[in-house]
Amino acid sequence: MDRDGYPDIVVNQQWLKNPGTVSNDIDWNTRDYAGDWSWPDVFIDVADINRDGRPDIVLSPAEQAGQYYRLSWFEAPSDPDGTWREEVVDARVEAAHHFVAALDIDGTGDLDIVTAEMNQGEGDNPVKLYMKSEEGWRRNRISELSSHSMRAADIDNDFDIDLMGTNWQFEDDKDYEYPVYLWRNQSSSRIGWRRHLIDDSRPGQATFILAADLNGDGATDLASGGHWYRQPESLGSTWTRTPFGDPAANVALLKDFDDDGDVDVLASGWRGYNQQPGLLRRLLNRLGIREYDYEQSGDQLAWAENDGQGRFELHTNIEPASGDFLQGIDWATGIQGGPQAILSWHRQNEGLQALSVPVEPTHSIWRWRRISDFSQDEAITVIDLDGDESPEIVTGTAWLARSNSGWETHWISRTRERPDRHRLVDLNNDGRLDIVVGFESASRAGKLVWYEQPEDLYEPWLEHPLPTLTGPMSLGIGDIDLDGDIDIIVGEHDLDQPDQARLVWLENRNGMGSDWRPHLIHRGDEHHDGALVVDLDGDGDLDIASIGWSHGKVLVYENLIR
Repeated sequence: MDRDGYPDIVVNQQWLKNPGTVSNDIDWNTRDYAGDWSWPDVFIDVADINRDGRPDIVLSPAEQAGQYYRLSWFEAPSDPDGTWREEVVDARVEAAHHFVAALDIDGTGDLDIVTAEMNQGEGDNPVKLYMKSEEGWRRNRISELSSHSMRAADIDNDFDIDLMGTNWQFEDDKDYEYPVYLWRNQSSSRIGWRRHLIDDSRPGQATFILAADLNGDGATDLASGGHWYRQPESLGSTWTRTPFGDPAANVALLKDFDDDGDVDVLASGWRGYNQQPGLLRRLLNRLGIREYDYEQSGDQLAWAENDGQGRFELHTNIEPASGDFLQGIDWATGIQGGPQAILSWHRQNEGLQALSVPVEPTHSIWRWRRISDFSQDEAITVIDLDGDESPEIVTGTAWLARSNSGWETHWISRTRERPDRHRLVDLNNDGRLDIVVGFESASRAGKLVWYEQPEDLYEPWLEHPLPTLTGPMSLGIGDIDLDGDIDIIVGEHDLDQPDQARLVWLENRNGMGSDWRPHLIHRGDEHHDGALVVDLDGDGDLDIASIGWSHGKVLVYENLIR
């Protein structure tokens, strides 16, 4: 109560100061706080009601039925020994309130007060919610069912506070069953989303989902694995799946490689773990009619030339790289050697590689070279961090800068955890790019943080924790609620309980990256390298496209904010 680092005790109209040691010879000094509050039996909660950093106290009258008093909260002064101001929440309540709690029930960031009356009270004995408004505290009835010493917690793991409880005693308690009631809060998804399953059986595994207008009709299409999906007139209609063709089994980058004004495709031959061809393909291969490569050809790259209408001609004039399958890729210009795709592989010790696109991409060989022995073997981003108009390469918790001797590694954080996905954006509006990082943690709680870029780019970045989620290995960023700041989307990689895996929106409530509220978008889809944030339907708000590792689904979550 006095913010000295020791927990104190609040009881009735006093709080007891913890002396900081356990001894019969040292008293816990009492402090009066309740002014002219005279009701002897109370139910108590302590919370910072007015968000000034000091713990306030909420009191409700608890005994006896048929008597009436008030429900109030007491504002802590800057000096804990000073005068506490009482604010009446409800001037007349029955003294049967055997539960009170101050919590953010509706997800607005302000604390509400929830109470419950015992069934021994006269007349109705409801569960009530008091919400702060300009006119005072507005009373709402949650339920007509009474309860005694309730508890409040997020029971269903959807990021809002639920209530549970039972009654204490009935007159004929020998023959009466005591049900336990659960009141599930539905406020976490207050904006609302609509899930669309655009493919429930995409062949093979995929490590990327990408978005672009591939057929020139003005609508944003999707690409994942060895296929692209034409967007229909509405997101809920059928998306036509079209293969790129062998050996383009795992699309990795969408880019106009031949400068003809449409979007081409770079893909690898990696089909996924334990992916076997169907009976017809095996038969054609065995008869020598159509050869099929049974190997995991992740190092074999191909590019598909777009005719502008979504018809692709495959080219294999790319030198085989060194690696198993791509975990990260980004496009780079302004680096020696012309336009290049920077490659990051799943297999360790492959370093970072640069695949150069020749001036005549259809006739000349695309060649690669290793540009750095250092890699974190996951997502990469090519971006100008220091504003010198020359790009750097971010690998997660490190970044590489061009030097006279090659690429020099600098650390964002020397944490022991392995970074997986990351996104760069200015989260705190200071004009410098920050980075959101989700770390490897399949099927378990994983580290999710954002690092604040310091004034001196070469110094360690300040780490800010984000809500802990299971396997935060799918990340997206964008202004989800159109309030002018950047929010974060996280998909959970939970292979043990995929039916419990969540897609979560972390709302940036103060625009500075220091106050985050999680919202459940959907539960039941496992995510891996997904959570792509993009305005698919062109309505001005951001939707989400995602994939997983354990299934062949391609998913779209339509934002219904408008």
